[in-house]
Amino acid sequence: MLLTTLPKLRCPSTMDGEPMCSGELSILESNKTKSNDVLSGTLICKKCEAIYPILAGVAVLVNDVEQYLLQHVKGVSALVKEIEIPQIYREAFLQAKMEIETGFTEEDLESQRINALY
Repeated sequence: MLLTTLPKLRCPSTMDGEPMCSGELSILESNKTKSNDVLSGTLICKKCEAIYPILAGVAVLVNDVEQYLLQHVKGVSALVKEIEIPQIYREAFLQAKMEIETGFTEEDLESQRINALY
């Protein structure tokens, strides 16, 4: 994630059907490259204190991070080391990863297409 994009990002958090929080995000912790790009880390909303991971240089700005990771386990596991998955989601993520079929499916093609976009 480029640090120059941080001021443009807003919190997507919603609660009880309320509109999007839209609070500013700040970096709580990060692993940066020499050029100061963020490879992994955590974003926190200054308004509602929601927390979002940065994985493989991509901020995961979704309401339900765990569900997102479980639905995209193949694509995420191809790009992200297991240790980089936030501890709170890691056990469920690893369980979902173990349940993946080893055969090549059409879903694999879709995962590869999505990864190519990153």
